[in-house]
Formats: sequence, structure tokens, C-alpha cells
Amino acid sequence: MNLGYNLAAQLKSCPVSVLFSHLKGYFMRTKWLNWFTKQRLILLGGDWLTLTIFVLWGQIEHGLLSNTDFLPRLLTTTAVMIFPWTVIGWLWGAYQLEEGLGWRLFLGRALTTWLISAPLMLVLRAFLRGQAVIMVIFVLIALGLGGVMMLGWRLVYYRWWLRVSRDEVIAGVSV
Repeated sequence: MNLGYNLAAQLKSCPVSVLFSHLKGYFMRTKWLNWFTKQRLILLGGDWLTLTIFVLWGQIEHGLLSNTDFLPRLLTTTAVMIFPWTVIGWLWGAYQLEEGLGWRLFLGRALTTWLISAPLMLVLRAFLRGQAVIMVIFVLIALGLGGVMMLGWRLVYYRWWLRVSRDEVIAGVSV
């Protein structure tokens, strides 16, 4: 019993535990956890679904559905695309949903995030596949088609978000 108590006391004073405690306090004070609102999670899930559909569409167009490695290939390629999009989008402000946000700023952030993250996605994909060269036509199609798909989804989301935000304000619920 005493050994467990001493171990627990030692773990509490461990530098990693102290760091975690400070980080937890920081995130709670800055309301970082409030970032995970219903609206942002729907936006994030829609972004991920859009990227998954984009990857699936590419695999269908290239006749890769009949390959035995279809599902692992779909999942790894989608993960390679989701990671840069999410990180850059979070850093660039593509997930900021403040009151009075106009459609130009909302879609502008998404477009800028796409133009920054898409080339990174393609480089990571090529690295994962062991490809030394990325064809220019592939980059152009990915930038164009993927950008249109993402902006289309984001426009649908923005219209929904405006309606929900307006309804919550009318009902007296905080956004």
C-alpha cells in the first residue's frame, strides 16, 4: 500500500506530470476545450468526408477499386490529406466561427487553406507511395477539383451555420 502511495507521489512530481498539469490548466483557462463545439465538429467532419470522397473519386477514375489493397490505400491516402488540411486550417483560421463572419472571409480562409495544404498533401502522398515525380496535370486537377469540392461543401455549411446561428439568437441560446 505504501509503495503505491510513494509511486503516486513520485508520478505527481514527475516533470512530465507537472508539464501536463500546467498545460491542462492553460487550456482550461483559455477555454481551448470550447473549440470543440457542435458547429466546428460538423465542419471538421464535413471537411474530412469531402476529402475522403475526393480520394475515393480519384481511385474510381483510375480503376483502383478492383485492387486488393483498395481499402488500405483509400485510408492512408485520405489520412495523408486530412492531416495537413486540418492542421493548416486550424492555424489559418478556417475553423473560426465568430459572430458576423462574412461568406468572403469564411470561404477565403478555406481557399487559402486549400492552396497551402493541397501541395503539401500531394508531396506527402508521393513520399508515402515512393514516387520521385508528381505530374503537373495531377497537381492541377487535384488543386482545381479538390478546391471546388471543398469550397462547395464549405458554402453549404456556411448557409446552414447562418441559419442555425440566427435561430439560436432568436431562441436566446448562446452561439
